[in-house]
Amino acid sequence: MKQPGSVLVFFALLVLVCSGALVLWVSPEETLPVTLDESPQQLQEILRVYRDETALKEFLRPIPPKEPEEALKTFETLGGFRMELVAQEPMVRDPIAAAFDEDGRLYVAEMIDYPYQPSMDLKAKGQIRLLEDIDGDGRFDRSHIFADQLLWPSGIVPWKQGVFVAATPDIWYMKDTDGDGIADIRNRVYSGFGRDGEQYMLNNLIWGVDHWIYGATAGNGGTVLSLIDPDAEPISVNGRDFRFDPVSGVFETTTETFQFGNTFDDWYNRFVCNQGVPARHAILPDRYMVRSPYLLDVSGVNSLVDGWTRLYKISPIEAWRSIRRARRIAAGRDPTSPGVDHKYLTAGAGLTVYRGDAYPEKYRGNLFIGASTANLVHRRALIPDGPTFRSVRVDKETEFVRSTDNWFRPVNFVNAPDGTLYVLDMSRELIESVHVATKVIKHLDLMHGQDRGRIYRMAPEGFRSRTPHSLSRATTEELVELLKNSNGWHRETAHRLLYERQDRIATDPLRAVVHGSSNSLARMHALWSLKGLDRLITPDISHGLSDVVPGVRRHAVRLAESQLRSSPVLIDQVLKLAEDDDPQVRLQVALTLGESPDWQNSRAVSGLLMIAKRDFANRWIRTALLSSGVEIADALLVALVEDQTFLSENDGVVLLTQLAQMIGTRNYKPMLHRVLETIAVHPNMVRNPDIQEIVLMSMADGLSRANARLVDVGSQLPNVREIIDRLFEDARRDALSDQIAPSRRIQSIQLLRYDNFQQVEQPLTELIHPRHSELLQISAISALTEHNHPRVALILLKVLESCRPRVRRRILEQLLSREQWTISLLKTITQESMLLREMDPSQRSLLMEHRNNAIRALAEKLFVADRVTQRDEVLASFQQALTLEGNRVRGKEVYQRECVDCHRLGVDEHPVGPNLLAGSHDDPEVLLEHILNPNRNVAPEYMKYTVTDQNGISYTGMIAMETATSIVLQRGEDDRDAILKSNIEEIRNLGYSLMPEGIEHGLDYQEMADLIEFIVSSQYDPGSDPGAVTPVTHR
Repeated sequence: MKQPGSVLVFFALLVLVCSGALVLWVSPEETLPVTLDESPQQLQEILRVYRDETALKEFLRPIPPKEPEEALKTFETLGGFRMELVAQEPMVRDPIAAAFDEDGRLYVAEMIDYPYQPSMDLKAKGQIRLLEDIDGDGRFDRSHIFADQLLWPSGIVPWKQGVFVAATPDIWYMKDTDGDGIADIRNRVYSGFGRDGEQYMLNNLIWGVDHWIYGATAGNGGTVLSLIDPDAEPISVNGRDFRFDPVSGVFETTTETFQFGNTFDDWYNRFVCNQGVPARHAILPDRYMVRSPYLLDVSGVNSLVDGWTRLYKISPIEAWRSIRRARRIAAGRDPTSPGVDHKYLTAGAGLTVYRGDAYPEKYRGNLFIGASTANLVHRRALIPDGPTFRSVRVDKETEFVRSTDNWFRPVNFVNAPDGTLYVLDMSRELIESVHVATKVIKHLDLMHGQDRGRIYRMAPEGFRSRTPHSLSRATTEELVELLKNSNGWHRETAHRLLYERQDRIATDPLRAVVHGSSNSLARMHALWSLKGLDRLITPDISHGLSDVVPGVRRHAVRLAESQLRSSPVLIDQVLKLAEDDDPQVRLQVALTLGESPDWQNSRAVSGLLMIAKRDFANRWIRTALLSSGVEIADALLVALVEDQTFLSENDGVVLLTQLAQMIGTRNYKPMLHRVLETIAVHPNMVRNPDIQEIVLMSMADGLSRANARLVDVGSQLPNVREIIDRLFEDARRDALSDQIAPSRRIQSIQLLRYDNFQQVEQPLTELIHPRHSELLQISAISALTEHNHPRVALILLKVLESCRPRVRRRILEQLLSREQWTISLLKTITQESMLLREMDPSQRSLLMEHRNNAIRALAEKLFVADRVTQRDEVLASFQQALTLEGNRVRGKEVYQRECVDCHRLGVDEHPVGPNLLAGSHDDPEVLLEHILNPNRNVAPEYMKYTVTDQNGISYTGMIAMETATSIVLQRGEDDRDAILKSNIEEIRNLGYSLMPEGIEHGLDYQEMADLIEFIVSSQYDPGSDPGAVTPVTHR
């Protein structure tokens, strides 16, 4: 029986429904949308329902599914297209990825377990389904469970009458050898992919033209071990996508990873996506970037979308989403912002380039993205933009396909043999499992629909189904001819089969295509097919390098890499292409010139210089130049300094600073001296002292990473020493001057990290004093601790206990970064010291298990007798805070003092910690436990790591970014370290949250009550001004 209060709340909502002000779900049979422009009154009504359990349950009644015939009636399509059902339940369930084999059979990955992982005593439910169209009518009429008991299968690619299957944590090879439609060969070939989150699983295996198979790792990362090569080293895929050679088994990383999506266009540009950015171009492969171990913070992936993507949905807003929207607006979020307003793409997936021939030509090369939460298919066009692309919406104020059915969940696409795109519809009532309050999610069935699934064909006007080709029976000559086919599926399948068969009879027909075909895509495929057959010769590559089509030239440059060492003809042609009119060709030349570092470096310099002077403003080509120029960076820098026009451009100076930093990090004396002399005396530098300073400081930064100092290197060169002395003298003066703007003072302080310790000890010691601002103190601490001197620890220990908590934590972190400083710290701490209480569990664990025996002994003596209160005792003590009346205004002050460095409340962009509105933080008791015991339940992305470099310096933080050459650790919004992988000795996951224990030392019971009031009431009250909202009691 409903409680009276529940009846009144729900009655109030029904009044709003009847008045037209608010539209909710009104019956299981008929659903209508919640309005998108709620008034403050309507938001309050939704929030009152949220707080009333009985009304909430009623509000969140399930949405009924539609049967296939009814679902087809819900679609709205453009351009005469129609949605045709080609498979439905029970023939298929929860389809998430698929691939056609050479005979037109469709292998489908079914992610039935989503969004859960089975418990240890249960088997995974994921399956690979094999669908066949027996009568050739364009609809599948036979279904086999090809393989079962797989966790989150989400990628399939054919190979030698079988398939590779991505199913976290493994990649399998599976094959049916007896024709019963069931895999009797199931071999794991790679293992070790992460499985922490269903939103970030391994996915989407696809064939590259280079005969490698490419996959997306997403956010779960992992360390991958080859199970077919016992001698292979484990490969970290944290933050990286990957590729593998199906013949040799070689496995390697490719570029930065994102989420669910991985696709090639006809010219084999690779594109990926994540939920809020529907299109990215993977432009700089790791195999080139790793040649220069001195590159920091270099991304190889370009976003093709500016800002958020507006969507035009026609489906209703689910009730639980209206609650989430109301809660976010209540916390001060802009009602029109992404994540609050339902008009934006926040769950893009399945990015696929259309490569077929059944649609009008204007659709070829378009991007199709599944917006499963909005029940639509979004389309974009690719526009060349230098060596990369940008993408633009094609369909104005509408979408290519959209449905009124909330159960339409397009998650992926497949280019089909009939020239169309197939849509994989997971057909679930709910497709999200994150950012839903616990109080709401307990009324929702996240598995509702696991017995359903549809696959649609997006068919153009007048389309008639084509009889499937059986390419397994095609002759070698027929396969070569198919490279000219207008349908990408036929070209790519023929290309794969030629590689599988290794039939050398194909050599002459392929060569004839290279030298004589009018089809440019066929010429590209033929070049790579000859490579795959080990029949590619210099005249073939030479012909490709002079091709009239830029795409062929670009691929020919890449194919030339293995022969540059032995072929002067190819060297000359590649160098000539440094002046090519096409920026993608020039990018590839810039990458390729670094593949043979021992051939005529002067010629390589000339080629790279031609590109640098033309393309210095393009960040991608600049990075390519840096990756190739590691051995000749000094020659490049000296030559570029000669060009006054180059120096007059900001981007030109950027390239100089990048070269200087790389030269400094390499720390090769002849190279350093040549460059420093040039910087000091060249007229173009003397006339530009600001540029001179910037370039010198970039070199100083690089040298510091090599445990060297600019002042020491420059002291051997009189012209250089004079300039360096002047720069540092000015920096010391400005750092101490109260008349200088704070930003300039901080820049000057940062310069002092590169000066001699004897020169900077006094000014930096002064700046660490608590009378200065926290920002100046922390900058001075960072600069001082760059100096490995015993007195640094004494200076820091002297002021440690008098500093404010944020500064104190920073000093502790730095003292623990070097072994001798750590010993000094441990000898200073007593059992009564507050510092003992402020050391979090990860720091204690690190010290107790330290590799240094002296540190370990001191830590054991200190912590064994440690009387620090256990977390359960602290939690019990602070229960008193839950009995006090909190004040939202005072709570905001506590939040800004203690939390804002790492957390955000009600915005998506937060530097380190989780968004406090995104989780379930409306229960004061649960919130109190999270605050006082942050290690109770830690998501993998918020784990604390320590990285020790080869100089013995330790860095701690959350891994915010990992590239091919570096790792970035982050501790706060403006507190991060970038460490070169080549300089890393050890990486350890400390198993603790980045959020330290011990916040209670800075809070009394009333302040804790105020903080909880601010966070909890932010879940409900409209407006971001706490003074304008009447505090709500939640006790």
